[in-house]
Amino acid sequence: MSAGSSGGGRSGWAAVGIALVVLVAVAVVVLPSLDADPLPYGIDSTAPSGYAALAEVLRRQGADVRSARASAVAGRAGSAGAVVVVPVPGLANATELRELRAAAAAGTVVVFGAEPPESSEPPEDLPAGSAVAAPPDRALADTPADPVRRGACEIAELDGLGAIDAAFAGPLDAAGRPSCYGDGSTALVTREQVGRGAVVTLGGPDLLVNARLWPAKEDGGRPLDNAALAARLLGPPPGGAASAATITFVDPVPSPDAVQGGGQGVVSLLPLGVRLALAAAIGAFVLYAWSRARRLGAPVAERLPVEIAGSELVVAVGDLLRRGGSPERAAAVLRDDLRRRLATRLGLGPGAAAAEVVAIVAARTGRPPEEVASLLLDGAVGGPDDVVRLAVSLDRLRQEVLHDVVTT
Repeated sequence: MSAGSSGGGRSGWAAVGIALVVLVAVAVVVLPSLDADPLPYGIDSTAPSGYAALAEVLRRQGADVRSARASAVAGRAGSAGAVVVVPVPGLANATELRELRAAAAAGTVVVFGAEPPESSEPPEDLPAGSAVAAPPDRALADTPADPVRRGACEIAELDGLGAIDAAFAGPLDAAGRPSCYGDGSTALVTREQVGRGAVVTLGGPDLLVNARLWPAKEDGGRPLDNAALAARLLGPPPGGAASAATITFVDPVPSPDAVQGGGQGVVSLLPLGVRLALAAAIGAFVLYAWSRARRLGAPVAERLPVEIAGSELVVAVGDLLRRGGSPERAAAVLRDDLRRRLATRLGLGPGAAAAEVVAIVAARTGRPPEEVASLLLDGAVGGPDDVVRLAVSLDRLRQEVLHDVVTT
């Protein structure tokens, strides 16, 4: 017996060990992808806040569309025909922003999704994570369009375009720069010539997200010229070679020392080894709690209290109320109780109308409706003996309805 128990214990701990190994193996695969949700403004994201539709439009124009971190893009020298899109410039640090402007001077077109920050110090009142927060997907998908016409437009690439949707954009200070979709002093698009290239600034990265290329599509909204705007600003020149543009979208993730720091989850900031150790510890605790909580042996049947027969209970209640000296109240309690019980058992619900209960009970028992109504509703009760007789009559009626017992 002892040997068997020892063997069972060893096999139990072996099962726990195997389960822990499996748990760690799963953690190695799962934990690194905990933050794998599509990035807002990512070219692979088909969510309302993604840029997948824009990337597809540009590829159909012959552009080479790719994505990279700000540090990788800013570290390369600029070249003619290249385009760099920075949806959230506040996520790039001061050095990267300077290098991007240097790339523009060398011939690259740099497109900022918003005005780049001027200060190298993060604002004290900036909520954590605000730099990477896009509007809610539901709002992006459902908000009707807010059309804005070209107005005073000094950017030749945008000639001939119609209105664009500016529901989630804000006007920029043109500040003497060529601009479009505004009145000359403020605008949604500005373009500044820098050396051999240019710096284009938009009134917000949400001008180009999937949902706003066709606002409120499911509700009959119509597409405006946001996609055409992007194609004119980013795509290959009209009539140019199919490979004339290499368009790199900067991933919207914070760089070290970024002006506006984005928030990250505590788990994502931990090293992989620490995350694995935490996962193993949690798994071990769950397995230990399960092993200590499981029940050994066959279930033990529990003796239930003896149920009082329905007739005895009715008579006992009637007798108790009779002794209280109020025959009418006693009769009303007995009638209400049986009426609710019959209504529930007959599928009418406890709040069913009394007349409905009387009709169904009469049909089920074959008694005249007047007799049933007298028992369940308003039969006269003159004294204690009438209460006892009523209790007996109600019990007989209950048996007839619920057990199909016909009493005489």
